[in-house]
Amino acid sequence: MHAPAHNRQTIRGVNPAALAAGLTPGMPLAQARSLVPDLLTAEDDAEAQRVALTDLCSWLIWLSPLPTFDAPDGLYSDTTGCAHLYGG
Repeated sequence: MHAPAHNRQTIRGVNPAALAAGLTPGMPLAQARSLVPDLLTAEDDAEAQRVALTDLCSWLIWLSPLPTFDAPDGLYSDTTGCAHLYGG
């Protein structure tokens, strides 16, 4: 995934195959394409990610009484004391 940063497109997220090819988050997209000419990327959609995290956080109510957002792109779910609900 890539997004604009400092007047250029930069890599925001990579999968294991991209890491193995030498790509890293924060790398300019042009440099990444020079390393992997047939690189497939998607433009970062912050609003879609926010909606997906909100939906996932709502679903986490089933696992933990107090799920919350872990900025900028994570979730936190404290399941302390809930193990007996899921068979140990």
